Amino acid sequence: MTNYEKIIHYMTEKLPEEATVVDGPTTYTSTTRAHQALARYLMATNKHAPVHRTYMLKAFNWLVLLKKKNIQLHNIIK
Repeated sequence: MTNYEKIIHYMTEKLPEEATVVDGPTTYTSTTRAHQALARYLMATNKHAPVHRTYMLKAFNWLVLLKKKNIQLHNIIK
């Protein structure tokens, strides 16, 4: 699985534990809502559009932030 596929997998197949996260001047009051919103933005863009790369980088940084804050990702119940 490539890094690209891993990011897509973690953004679409997993959800973080509910928490409030402060990252510098930004406060995420709901990790679940932030994760879902970013996943929607990522999946709505054309894979070859420049904005898709931007959302991929945001998703990667989001996953790194969750890891840094020790917030676990759980499978989405389908």
